Amino acid sequence: MFDVARLLFGGSPYFPAARLPTEWGRVWLLEIPTDEEDFQVDKDFGDCLSTLDQLLAERRGRLIILTRPDHWRRIGGSPSIRWLSARDLLTRVGPTAVAHAQLTGRMPSIDVDGWLQDRAIERMVEQSNTAGVFELTEKILAAEQTPPHLLPSDSTSTDTADVPLDTQALLARRIAMVVDSRGLWRRQLLAWHRDPSRTAFERDFQLAAAVLTGLSVTHIYYGATQLNAEFGGRGTVEAKGQDAPGVIAMLDAVGGELVADDRIRFPRPGWAESILEYFWVDRPLARGKFLDWLAKAPGSHTGDALEAVGDDQRRAAARRITRFALGWAARHQRETPLAKLASAWSESSRPMWQELVEVLSTVACADSADPAEVGPDDAPLAVHQRYVHQLLLDWAKKRHLAPVVLQVCVGPFAKLYTSKALVRLKHAGGHDNDEVLPVLEEVIVGLWRESSARTTLVKEIAGWCDATKHAMSGSVAFARLAAITDTALPHVDRPAYADGAAATADEMNENARGRGVALLRKTGDYTPDHAVLARCWSVHLHVAEDASSDLVTLWLDAAISDPTQRQAVLNVLRLAVRGNTAENRKTRDVVRGITRKWSTGVPERDALYQELTAALDTDIHQNMNSRRYEGVGS
Repeated sequence: MFDVARLLFGGSPYFPAARLPTEWGRVWLLEIPTDEEDFQVDKDFGDCLSTLDQLLAERRGRLIILTRPDHWRRIGGSPSIRWLSARDLLTRVGPTAVAHAQLTGRMPSIDVDGWLQDRAIERMVEQSNTAGVFELTEKILAAEQTPPHLLPSDSTSTDTADVPLDTQALLARRIAMVVDSRGLWRRQLLAWHRDPSRTAFERDFQLAAAVLTGLSVTHIYYGATQLNAEFGGRGTVEAKGQDAPGVIAMLDAVGGELVADDRIRFPRPGWAESILEYFWVDRPLARGKFLDWLAKAPGSHTGDALEAVGDDQRRAAARRITRFALGWAARHQRETPLAKLASAWSESSRPMWQELVEVLSTVACADSADPAEVGPDDAPLAVHQRYVHQLLLDWAKKRHLAPVVLQVCVGPFAKLYTSKALVRLKHAGGHDNDEVLPVLEEVIVGLWRESSARTTLVKEIAGWCDATKHAMSGSVAFARLAAITDTALPHVDRPAYADGAAATADEMNENARGRGVALLRKTGDYTPDHAVLARCWSVHLHVAEDASSDLVTLWLDAAISDPTQRQAVLNVLRLAVRGNTAENRKTRDVVRGITRKWSTGVPERDALYQELTAALDTDIHQNMNSRRYEGVGS
């Protein structure tokens, strides 16, 4: 028996052996990042496998690498009998075995043979991929828990059973329900819409109830009137009186039930989702107006009804709406459904906007489509993970949508897909606006915790600093990174601090070599480049002159606390203000003034001030001599 755990690739183009954990008897799953823009896994990645193989053999472990065949051909190196393909390993695990394990694992008492030996269910299983099997077993489990009086009386009728059923008859009706729900109840919905007496308002009420399930019937009724008006009907004007059918009549018309707290419930599993799918296919020219209504529906107020809807209920509705929109967006490969929600909720309701972020984050980070792991609501969306990754890259380049991307990167996405987070940060972080900058700081700290991301992270921040239009983002990001200090000798490939925050005086470790600046510490494959750091400092001193004092003194404190960083601190600050432009002279005076104030009355600090001042004066004289020489030469 092996324990199986995920191994994180990190943010560098290769996978150093030092990243391999030391646990014994484990099977590790390593997903290789896809090539994106400037990021590519090293073509010689396969060369490290022999070393990993040797270490794993010593620890009685194995490694499973997850990647696409074409990607593996570019990076996999020489074939080996130790590195079998997944196709060779999994030939004996078919969809029926997966369905059997899912059903018996989650409901041991289920008649699993009765279900899986039914011809209709058997065909569905055999024609499904793994994600499809998970979805099907979810419907089977839902049918098992449906009360008998809500089951169809046979496979061709939607009438409910009103006589006691034996075990086989009950199973047959549960199977009929799964067959119908897997087919999105298309036959039953078609019959409902074909009814000659069906009105537009009834259709709108059914659609609103499917979208806003979980809100009160009052809110759904009001939403239906708004939807009716959006589609060109009379909407609220008619509904305020008694000309339009009331709530009870509408519930009867759409086959819904009123449960506790005036909520609507559809007894058939998957019925609400099927209503929305039916509309989306049946009314393609109404999709635009429907999306406009959809973005406003959870946040609207019922006005005269005097019923309030809590934030939790609105958030639940927003999450549900986001799931629908994601499915539609992925199907058509168009971002419009999600982009409309993101833009509308960003302005009108941050809690609902946050729910959209959470759904995208969940799908972007989903390890599998197993409802037991991901959750039954989000599991069907796991198949859209690749689409969400691309969506986040596209949104990172758009100023008004970049905050969504950064908020996703604050979560587990940056840890699980470090290289992808870095690529998206490159674009999203460059937008200088009030929404981006606060979240940018959180993303920066999170990525710095991953040692393999540090070189690329510093490079991207320096790039922002070098570009005038991104200078503010560069200054904010650099200041946050430059404020991180460490308190102990760092591991070769792990962070040198616990939580990414700047250490305080109370956190000083007596056994440590001193509290230093994390940016100046070599860790893993990160080696500080003083010239790059000086460029960032120069921009920060220019852009945020009034806010630079604390950061300068933090670095000066580090030079005292950690003697090994003394010369590095002096060198970087010296390089940052070197030059003979008016801006150089101004920032040089700023640094000199901050250091003078910091050093007053403390001999040890004064010595550092004298050393820095002497270095700055030397640079000034060299500049003057250089200009004299150029003048003589001319």
